[in-house]
Amino acid sequence: MRESSRSRVARFGVVAAGAALGLGLLAAAVPTADAADSGTVAARVELGRRLFFDPAVSRLGATSCASCHDPEQGFSDPARRSDTGRFRVPNLRDVARRAPYMHDGSLATLEDVVRYYDRGGSPNEHLDAALHPLGLSDADVADVVAFLHALTGDERPGLGALTAERSKSVRVRVVDLDGAAVADARIVVRPVGDRLRGTHGMPEPFEVRTDRNGVVEIPFPASTHIALDLAGHELGAGRLLPDCAEKVTLMATPVDTVSVVVHKGGNLIRLPSELQLAPHSSMLRSVLAPGAAGSGVLRRTRTLGSSAALYTAKVADLRALAGVSAVACSTTALGDIGVFRLDLTGGATEPLFVAAEKPDAGVLRETAALERRLVEALTSAPDAE
Repeated sequence: MRESSRSRVARFGVVAAGAALGLGLLAAAVPTADAADSGTVAARVELGRRLFFDPAVSRLGATSCASCHDPEQGFSDPARRSDTGRFRVPNLRDVARRAPYMHDGSLATLEDVVRYYDRGGSPNEHLDAALHPLGLSDADVADVVAFLHALTGDERPGLGALTAERSKSVRVRVVDLDGAAVADARIVVRPVGDRLRGTHGMPEPFEVRTDRNGVVEIPFPASTHIALDLAGHELGAGRLLPDCAEKVTLMATPVDTVSVVVHKGGNLIRLPSELQLAPHSSMLRSVLAPGAAGSGVLRRTRTLGSSAALYTAKVADLRALAGVSAVACSTTALGDIGVFRLDLTGGATEPLFVAAEKPDAGVLRETAALERRLVEALTSAPDAE
């Protein structure tokens, strides 16, 4: 007569993993097989846990559910990689909240999943040798399902924590388009991203003010990121500040202005004074001259070091490009320099990186003249003794 699963789990002791994960799942003492007959939830969870960890249910007595769903890896197995007919082992934390199941969502409930594996899976040439019919009773299936439900924690997994690496505050300096400090600016700090572990919701927004130097020290709330709002302006390019940031300078762009930082690369020796914009359409670009209807111009406002510059334009001056998602940029000297997606609705847009395949003729002439003067200066200098 075949030994039942319940008698086997009473005979084979298995070390509990729930406590090690901090799940607080099993507060009661470990029940015996007799105690399980009472039908209490705690007893069924414990029997399901034993079935989950017990290799005695496998044909060779060497494989259990936990052989793949390792509790030390969040009830997953990151060492396994996708291959033909194989799928990565899913994490079972909070699995009861994530129906439907399997890679294609074909199983609606956890009971369906347990019965699928009890049948030995779906016969195919790629089926893992460890999968075979288990012969579980209806009570066994219910116990395993109860254990899987018990893996649902009070705290959602994946939340960040107040670690030593986390910044306690971020020092923010706000400047205008000319680089001058924006003093006494009232900034609304919005906690965004995700809440941190041990909290019950996102913190409330709060206000800070910059000092006369445009600087403010912002304490990090219990969230992974913050967003900064300044009335009538966009700070930076609207990017979120992560809780590892310690110091940042943000440019305040009025919402009636478009600003973009342009970086040069490749053979581009210097950035032009203007960037001519036109809709990304070869037909339109061939007939639109700079300043013509349907085009616009970004003008260099100031340089930002040796390899970047800030370009700006009023939104009203770019209204001919309203609704255009991709624009072609060109210069008088270089011609076309690329097609970019720019936000022309107002505020800062993402930085551009422009390069020239070859320097323009004027730059080449300038460079040659400089080389000639350098050579003349060196050859006319007296020889060193």
